[in-house]
Amino acid sequence: MRKFLEQFKNLNTRDPGAWPPLPKAMLLLGVLIGIVALGYFLDWQEEMESLEAGRVQEAKLKDEYVGQSISISTVSSCAKSTAPSARF
Repeated sequence: MRKFLEQFKNLNTRDPGAWPPLPKAMLLLGVLIGIVALGYFLDWQEEMESLEAGRVQEAKLKDEYVGQSISISTVSSCAKSTAPSARF
């Protein structure tokens, strides 16, 4: 643990290339996490909301379509049962 903490002492912020590997890796990981977080809040969040609205609209239209197909099949079956049969 002490060796781990020693790597973070006396870091020259003007020359990160001279840092030990662990601080460099942690800085890189922090930058990558920051980029992903900024991308989510600045760009992807709006896209996700748009996709969710599309899913809601899709479900609504699907329910409407199923309702229409049931109505059409009911009407056509009623029409067949009430139609006079032509016998000669």
